[in-house]
Amino acid sequence: MPWALLGALVIVGAVEVGARRLDPMDWIPYEWKGPLWYTAVREHLEFIGPAEVAFMGSSRTREAFVVPLLRKEVPKAIGRPITIVNYGAPGCNADEAEAIVRVMARQPHPPKYLFYGITPYQLADLEYDVQGVPVWSLAHWWQRLREPNPHPEVFERWPFVVRNEIEDRYRTFAYREMIPLRVWEATTKFRLPSCPLKGEYSKHQQLTPKRSLVNTPQSAQHIKRYISSRLRRGKYVMGGPQMGALRRVMERCRAAGIQLILVELPQSEALRAQLPLDTMRRFYSLVAPLASEYDVPFLRVRQFGIDFGLAEFREMSHLNLAGARRFTSIMIRDVIVPAILGTPLGQPSPAVKLKIPPPPDEKPKRKRRRPRRDRPPRESTPTAGDEPDAEAEQPTPRAAASTHHIAQPRMDYLRCATTIRSALFSRTKGEHW
Repeated sequence: MPWALLGALVIVGAVEVGARRLDPMDWIPYEWKGPLWYTAVREHLEFIGPAEVAFMGSSRTREAFVVPLLRKEVPKAIGRPITIVNYGAPGCNADEAEAIVRVMARQPHPPKYLFYGITPYQLADLEYDVQGVPVWSLAHWWQRLREPNPHPEVFERWPFVVRNEIEDRYRTFAYREMIPLRVWEATTKFRLPSCPLKGEYSKHQQLTPKRSLVNTPQSAQHIKRYISSRLRRGKYVMGGPQMGALRRVMERCRAAGIQLILVELPQSEALRAQLPLDTMRRFYSLVAPLASEYDVPFLRVRQFGIDFGLAEFREMSHLNLAGARRFTSIMIRDVIVPAILGTPLGQPSPAVKLKIPPPPDEKPKRKRRRPRRDRPPRESTPTAGDEPDAEAEQPTPRAAASTHHIAQPRMDYLRCATTIRSALFSRTKGEHW
């Protein structure tokens, strides 16, 4: 028995050594039948380390910044290589952002520049949830459990926290989702979605780059239902616990030496039209004083003097690829490169030679109607002075015969069906069957 146990331990150790020799970038799970985004963010920070330039926020941040464009243009402008990663995760409000900053701050080399994409959604005064539990450490879970009014599910999530601690120490356990998927990829045509953590486009930027509110509009009722869960007595409630979490984000960034920059993300006109009138004013009045207290730059969309139209939004909340390219280009020129070079933020940097792409056309393209194969083409009525073109190409007898055999039986069938239907079901005056 001891020899069997020893042999099992040797096998497990050998597998772990092999797992640690793999490139973590190819084995960290990102998106597959469940919310693995937060797990991927934590494992990327733990196994690879934070990037020098990091982006954090919800899926709006993930879709607003095009990582391939950033990795191409920023090193060119500053004259040296630099690591850039987008850590945006769906539904990440200030509470989840604080958990991510905790992981960043405890690394040996935290990010130098952290751009936090923020909208009123990040400050919605909802109760703390447990969505960010894949990022929690045991100490964070214990702190949340000792709060005066902890979330009822905090204690129930202790198995997830224990699993996080095991994953940080045992790579084979951390890669358990990816092992069968990699085998599936190697043996079938299945391909995993692209991953922004690897410097690739997001899944939506890759699969539906041209989708917009112009060709796929959303109704006002749908947008109202989306907003209604965040309204209290007709107002978009902000502040409370999320403002406390945002304050702790700023405190932890200051303590870790991370230069935090708050960036307001564009919102579609369709979404802004359904928000209560004072929502944005209250949003600015909450964020601006707190940012000023901690000396954190807070950049608003209107500072750039550029509006984003319906053709630049995939749906009411997220930019599509065209809008993201335009927004990312503006951020590279006016914010990211100036922050790295130490020049004033919000002003175009002369080191950036990137041209800002123009906004796309908001007129929906009309689809061409294909002629029906069961209907012969209409013959144009000749007008006065028109003469037939003697050199026009005439169909060969074989082509004409083939066309006749394709179209004519279909027409005969339709005539027969119409005649039978009118004979059996017609109930007009004077007709009785």
